[in-house]
Amino acid sequence: MTSTFPPLQDVPEVCDLLSASLTSRLAPKSESEPGVAKDGYGAKRKDCRWDQKGYHMKDGYNQSRSISLKVNVWPDNDSARDDAESMWRSMRDQSGQTKGDPYFTEHGEIKEVGDLGDGAYAIYNEHTQRRTAMAWILVVRGNTTIDIHFHGTDNKGREILSDKNSRPVPEKELLQGAEEIARETLKNLTG
Repeated sequence: MTSTFPPLQDVPEVCDLLSASLTSRLAPKSESEPGVAKDGYGAKRKDCRWDQKGYHMKDGYNQSRSISLKVNVWPDNDSARDDAESMWRSMRDQSGQTKGDPYFTEHGEIKEVGDLGDGAYAIYNEHTQRRTAMAWILVVRGNTTIDIHFHGTDNKGREILSDKNSRPVPEKELLQGAEEIARETLKNLTG
């Protein structure tokens, strides 16, 4: 499949791709920090994390949210699509599955996300013992893949770490947030 999007030559500074208004709304009290992704497997790679610094209390719960964004620039669309297909295959394998000890994870159904680049899929999972949740979306656009993880847990009291009293953020909320992150990332990527 040929892409109509112009190829990127290099990976931009990933921490600059999301606005402070978006990150402060989706991951309140978070600060960005460049990740440790290194070029490899034929791709140029950079990433960024927005982790919560301090407490964001609401109704007796610390609303803990974090964003991880990775951008990979491949030599061509075929290489980017191969990478995306590999990740999407992993999502399909997890879709609707419940994994017991040692994983303790329930996976939602894989969802195609329309109107994002040349293709995008997302999946939600919940760790049943730690009571944490994550939405994962992977987008391919031209010679680029965008890998997003949006984590969310409401921890009772001023707990930083999740426990049996924590509440995983619902699937709809995390998937919508991940899609917003993807749309803003794509809007700010230039060839």
